[in-house]
Amino acid sequence: MPKMSDYEEWLKAYMVADGDLVQLLNEGEFIPAQETKFGRLAFNILVGLNDQSSKTWGMNKTTRTRLTAAWGEDSANWVGKWVQIKKSQQNVRGEMRDILFGYPYELQPQPPVQAGLTPP
Repeated sequence: MPKMSDYEEWLKAYMVADGDLVQLLNEGEFIPAQETKFGRLAFNILVGLNDQSSKTWGMNKTTRTRLTAAWGEDSANWVGKWVQIKKSQQNVRGEMRDILFGYPYELQPQPPVQAGLTPP
């Protein structure tokens, strides 16, 4: 049975759980305000989800600011990085909706294996 989300191009709040990780798959692109439905500059970026699918995320300015602080101004340097998703209920044009916010996430490096040591 096909899942509707398999055929959805855009990342939606119901597709991810609070705390999920997504991987940034490209450097994204800015869309001019006149080409968006809200009449303001938008940033879209391709992300990989836990189920191995990919979706386009219309990343908000708050998330972009966090990622810029962590990884720099050039979004080409973000490719391959991980972002942790947090959901928040916000009023969007008079309707309460789940909004996705992202936080830079660094995978924890595994300590090197050394002969003769046993794990704690």
